[in-house]
Amino acid sequence: MAWKLVASNTQSFAASAVTTVTGASSSATFVFVVDTTAMALGDQYSVRMFTPVTPGGAVIQAWKGTWQNVQINPAKMSPPVASEAGISVTWESIAGSTTESFPWKLISI
Repeated sequence: MAWKLVASNTQSFAASAVTTVTGASSSATFVFVVDTTAMALGDQYSVRMFTPVTPGGAVIQAWKGTWQNVQINPAKMSPPVASEAGISVTWESIAGSTTESFPWKLISI
């Protein structure tokens, strides 16, 4: 099977806010990828992925990644998250600048 692009964009995010970045309602295994090259000293961000365990069930957190300051490995990739009922991805700006832009994509298999 080949990876399929679900969504992509380049965004900056509001300070001290949680933003829903993207989502999908299909059944697939999803990976969220973000380029954190723009991070600087004092920046701190979190990405979370949410999915229901069963169709129609409560939507709960499946994965969280948090990064701070300049990144030596700026390509961040979530582990594959399998879902039969879709996925939602959020970005939280915890500290630092809000002027940086971050390219991201959600892919599925």
